[in-house]
Amino acid sequence: MSGPLDGLRVLVAGAAGASGTAVAGALMAAGAVVVAVGSNQERLAKAFPGAGTAGAAVATYRCDLADPAATAALAAAVRAEQGPVDGLIHLVGGWRGGGGITDQSDADWDFLHRNIVTTLR
Repeated sequence: MSGPLDGLRVLVAGAAGASGTAVAGALMAAGAVVVAVGSNQERLAKAFPGAGTAGAAVATYRCDLADPAATAALAAAVRAEQGPVDGLIHLVGGWRGGGGITDQSDADWDFLHRNIVTTLR
């Protein structure tokens, strides 16, 4: 497939969710090779059934991005197996609704900090 992103490799973190699969599909349609990362191997396999096959425009990796050692191992594996990454789209996280900062519980903050701030770091 030919497009404006031909030759670029983009890592999508949080790739197995609805936003991740939509973004990965748009990137592939534009010609990019996608490195799809998620924390659940079953969801990744379901979202990207052709990943890893010869000529596939997507490769999947399972990783808990809140774990620094696992993230370092992921980075090394991606570099070794896929080559350098040209871009990163971070879709990891979650949502905790509420009426404002003062209405958020400590459990909500801990969840959001781990799943958004720590994984991005």
